[in-house]
Amino acid sequence: MTTVLNAKRLTLVCAALLCVSCGSGSNTESRVAITPPTQGASSCTELNSLLIVSANDDGSHDGHGPANAIDGDLSNNSRWSSEGVGKAITFDLGQTSTVRDLKIQWYQGNLRAFSFNVETSINNTEWLSVLANGVSSGTSAGLENVELTDSQARYVRITGLGNSSSSWNSIIETQIRGCGTL
Repeated sequence: MTTVLNAKRLTLVCAALLCVSCGSGSNTESRVAITPPTQGASSCTELNSLLIVSANDDGSHDGHGPANAIDGDLSNNSRWSSEGVGKAITFDLGQTSTVRDLKIQWYQGNLRAFSFNVETSINNTEWLSVLANGVSSGTSAGLENVELTDSQARYVRITGLGNSSSSWNSIIETQIRGCGTL
């Protein structure tokens, strides 16, 4: 999809350049310098919920699997839960997008504060830390905004560090926001 969009943009730019140079009625050559964006640069100005195509973990959940964290069901029974410091859930966006923040609804988030790290990856192998030692409010039963360092990513991983009552990590719902195809 990104390749198609970039090809369309390039075609439009080239067509515009041809019109400018051929519409002048002269044989003078028109040159326009086109500088591609640098790696990692972002022209992200709007914040959208990005499509999450799948969620997975290492299989150590308690029967509340990772798909529950992206099913749109905000009830307590539909959640991902895994016990232990370092348990992670990974979300696949299906394509690389600019990731700017998350919205997370924690299980019993109004009764306990959850500690966590967030990393992003383009290839699901090399990871970039975009939030270290995050802590939820401990006062909200709804979605909480989690600001991240902007990054280009296809994969987003939340690693749980337990909560203020136990070593359980439980997420009812996750939304990933940034710029990209919805």
